[in-house]
Amino acid sequence: MPRARPAIISRLPSPGDPSASVTCPLPGSPPMREAPSRLEGIQALRALAALLVVLDHCLLKFTAAGHLPLWVEPFAYRSGSAGVALFFVISGFIMARTASHPRGRGAARRFIARRLLRIAPLYWLATLIYAARLAAGGEAVAPLDLLRSVLFVPYFDADQALRPVLGVGWTLNFEMYFYLVFAVSLLLPARLGLAAIAAFLVASATFGALAAAPDNALATLLTSPMLLYFLAGLALHALAAKRPLPALTARTATLLGLPAVAAMLIDSATIPFLAPALVLAAAWLRPGRVGAPVLALGDASYSTYLFHGFLLGPLATLMLASQTSPWATAAFLILAVSGSQLCGLAVHLAIERPMLRAVRTYLPPRTPLRTQVSARDQVV
Repeated sequence: MPRARPAIISRLPSPGDPSASVTCPLPGSPPMREAPSRLEGIQALRALAALLVVLDHCLLKFTAAGHLPLWVEPFAYRSGSAGVALFFVISGFIMARTASHPRGRGAARRFIARRLLRIAPLYWLATLIYAARLAAGGEAVAPLDLLRSVLFVPYFDADQALRPVLGVGWTLNFEMYFYLVFAVSLLLPARLGLAAIAAFLVASATFGALAAAPDNALATLLTSPMLLYFLAGLALHALAAKRPLPALTARTATLLGLPAVAAMLIDSATIPFLAPALVLAAAWLRPGRVGAPVLALGDASYSTYLFHGFLLGPLATLMLASQTSPWATAAFLILAVSGSQLCGLAVHLAIERPMLRAVRTYLPPRTPLRTQVSARDQVV
């Protein structure tokens, strides 16, 4: 499993997450009007986000093996950072869309329970498999580190990076913290929900930007500017809820999306602006415009994110034993990227979906609301 490294923020590794439900506006917002019954564009964007993270780790593996020049590393970092930003903005958007309409302690408890049962089991499985693999190779994981990892408690590893046992799990620590903040907002009057979340996250990020870098892992997470990506997703949903959604064609979305992705890969300064813009464009994509293979990869994006590293490790070993040539590098790169996607799809079909069906019996019942949305809209 590739180890992530500091990127966007000091001591934060660069690489999200990753379903029949109902929709409900953010507290204090009117119901979303003219919303498509299935957010296919968001699902396609999940597939893209997972692909960007996979590309990041593949390029880093190739660079470390000496098969690519060092100037590729910044490109890889930007790719992973863009993928994580997309995951976080999507998460904020979808949480606002699928959150329980009733408020109070019961609604907050149900929300947290559903999120934990959706995110944790597959992550725990991947973490335990990786810990077992490390132990088999003579690199035992400290019990305290394993405990903090499965409990989503941030800590600094030996390299002083905010990284759990399973490296990519650092983003899930952010996700779980955002879920807690969102759940607390359900305890407030409806019209104060978004305002309270916005004020808290902006104040935390501002403090983190102005103050010296904290030595405490939890403080580093709580004051990270990356939390603002979740807020951007919430704000996008509030914007979409107040205006009829334009219906973008697949061609228009592609013409808008490809230059945006290219710009994020060229200049990381564009990511905070273009990642939310892509999510909004994806939400406006006309239904029926996304092909089944892309939707399948979007469904499997969480599995791909968690498990692609298990494939990259053996491929890296195979690369080191092979001759270094441009053709061999290109072949390995194609194999690594496509193989990681297929690996995620296989895990999704063989493990994640059966696991979700098994835990569904433990999910608290969701109160029926006015507008039904697709199962896919609840993945993250």
